[in-house]
Amino acid sequence: MKITSAQATPEVVAEVREFLKNPVTFFAQCQAADAFENLVPYGHFLTPNGFVVKTQPASLDYYNAARPLMQIDGVFGTVGGSEPAFGLLGSIFSASATLF
Repeated sequence: MKITSAQATPEVVAEVREFLKNPVTFFAQCQAADAFENLVPYGHFLTPNGFVVKTQPASLDYYNAARPLMQIDGVFGTVGGSEPAFGLLGSIFSASATLF
């Protein structure tokens, strides 16, 4: 979902919030992560303040190989795109956030 689409139809984000009350997984990438996390008042699934888009990192580390909930195909590295990386707007995840 594009950010502009989420802003135009906020009820979609509200419905996803209801859907996530069930034992399910929601995997959002790129603009969808921004669109769902940053849309007030229905967003903030993982953070109290939202995400900020960052520049593409040169390298990264992943310390939880037992839970590979990510796309791994080929060489492990970073990719570009409209939203190449995210940072926290603030410094914490929500206490109620379940990342995996």
